[in-house]
Amino acid sequence: MDSALSAPCPISCCNLFQPIILGKMRSSVLIKALLASLVMSIGIVAASDVIDATAKNFDNIVLKSQLPVLVEFYAPWCGHCKNLAPIYEKLATSLKGIVPIVKVDATVEQSLASKYGIRGYPTIKLFKPAASAPEDYNGQRTVGAMSDFVLQSIPNHVMSLTAPSISKFWSHSPSSAPRVILFTSKTSTSPLYKAKAMEYSKKAVFGEIRNSAKELCEKYGVDTFPTLIMLPSEDAEPIRFEGTINADSISSWLKTQLDGVAPAEENTEAKQKKVKVPVAAAREFSALADDADLTSCDGSVCIVAITDDSEESQAVLTEVAKKYSRQPLFGFRKASLNSAAATALAGKLSSEFSAPSVIAVNSRRGKYTSVDGISSASIGSLLDRIVGGDAPWKKF
Repeated sequence: MDSALSAPCPISCCNLFQPIILGKMRSSVLIKALLASLVMSIGIVAASDVIDATAKNFDNIVLKSQLPVLVEFYAPWCGHCKNLAPIYEKLATSLKGIVPIVKVDATVEQSLASKYGIRGYPTIKLFKPAASAPEDYNGQRTVGAMSDFVLQSIPNHVMSLTAPSISKFWSHSPSSAPRVILFTSKTSTSPLYKAKAMEYSKKAVFGEIRNSAKELCEKYGVDTFPTLIMLPSEDAEPIRFEGTINADSISSWLKTQLDGVAPAEENTEAKQKKVKVPVAAAREFSALADDADLTSCDGSVCIVAITDDSEESQAVLTEVAKKYSRQPLFGFRKASLNSAAATALAGKLSSEFSAPSVIAVNSRRGKYTSVDGISSASIGSLLDRIVGGDAPWKKF
């Protein structure tokens, strides 16, 4: 072997090329670090499930949404906002496809901040469809707490179907709308399915059939769960959803199937009937008789509020009665806590009322269900479950 090739490089040679080699190495590392940082920052922006709203798109994203929308008003320099940011991102990811999670830079969108009375950061508000004003969120800033707050605001428009009740499903308004049915082994309606039923409530009627309803499963040829189908009409061939059921796939499928369906309000005849419906008499909770007689209650299910007579409770009852004024199933009564009427009702139900609550009574079938406290969310959830057919009834 040539000794010149095997000999170590002279010191002078190393000294000559070392700065160049180290310089290239440092440049290479620096470039890689910058590229990694750039890719990471681009990835974070692309992966975000939080929607940025501005004054220009706020109406379309928030006010015209068919679903509740949670909105954070923040300032970029705010330390609490920075702490909330990763939690808010996780919340948006966990609720993706169910409800929109939105943020607004209040230092830029000052008109929105002024309109909604933003005085500090972060301020979180829940905007519900058709509500006159948003609801402030003052709970814990955790994914679980905020998720619970948002999900409880989704009413349940899904009808729980059995062989005896399937005829009501087809007569449910709007009667000409397609029917969407989820066959499931779960015992409760998922937030995702409730959200889709709410989002498309003007275009379709949503139902749910448990795997225990063998007769209906056989009727529609379903033996795997979950299975999702759509029926354009009662006698039509089912359109079956193919693929994995998740937020993205269901949203895409429903959009494809229902895009050509006109909302129920666009029907002229329906509009005319809507105008003619007398609603004034149903927009208040009238006093329950001292003997708790429910036979004169307007609907087959009497909603009785046992109240503390506070202005706050009365405001909630007024809102609830107005919201459900067009629902013929319900009649509304109220009684003061510890009044003769409340005591008489407790005796009939073999129960007791030690705090404000709302009781739904079906006298004809001898059953009732209730919810503690008086709030729009809790009462609305109870009434929606009754309409949907999955309320937790008790016999009396």
